[in-house]
Amino acid sequence: MLVQQTTLFDDVPYDRMMHDHVVNVASVPQLSPFRYPGGKTWLVPYIRRWLSPLIRQQNKLTPLYPAAFIEPFAGGGIISLTVAAENLANHITMVELDEDVAAVWQTIFHEDLWKWLAQAIVSFDLTDERIESFFSRTDLSLQEWALKTIIRNRVNRGDFLMTYDDTEEVRSLAQQHGFDTLTIAMKSTHHAKMQELLIGKDLNWLK
Repeated sequence: MLVQQTTLFDDVPYDRMMHDHVVNVASVPQLSPFRYPGGKTWLVPYIRRWLSPLIRQQNKLTPLYPAAFIEPFAGGGIISLTVAAENLANHITMVELDEDVAAVWQTIFHEDLWKWLAQAIVSFDLTDERIESFFSRTDLSLQEWALKTIIRNRVNRGDFLMTYDDTEEVRSLAQQHGFDTLTIAMKSTHHAKMQELLIGKDLNWLK
């Protein structure tokens, strides 16, 4: 069988594709239960441009409908979830080596366990004592392992937070709760230059 590798945007130069405009990740539907800094949400509009028959026709490209879409290093899975939700391929495969993250996807795609996980997330008593008690357990079932991973993803905190949303509202909220703010120049994952707002308890080490 002859397998043809489809180029991502046919004859569209890479530099032009990456620099035409900055993707507003906040405009992309958040289908994933995970929140990752530096995630792949920015890639979603480009995947649509690659796979959507309508968008390909608008760009004078040959329509296609892949039999399979494989996402290696799935992580939060936003690319696979978008492809599935928008019916851009017949079948998706998510590949993830991290056992904690894999447990979440195994549970979500199980015909029965996803209901347990959804209810457990909604009803979880989010207190320090409950979290410490749950995290100390080692006799977890697959769905409990998934729940632990989701909770850890949401409650783990570092010493600072970085956000694209440099607005007066965000700055005011940070000041209200006693946090420092600092604007820094960055390049996004797709190489676009932008200003980001750094928020932390003490940013003197950066000044």
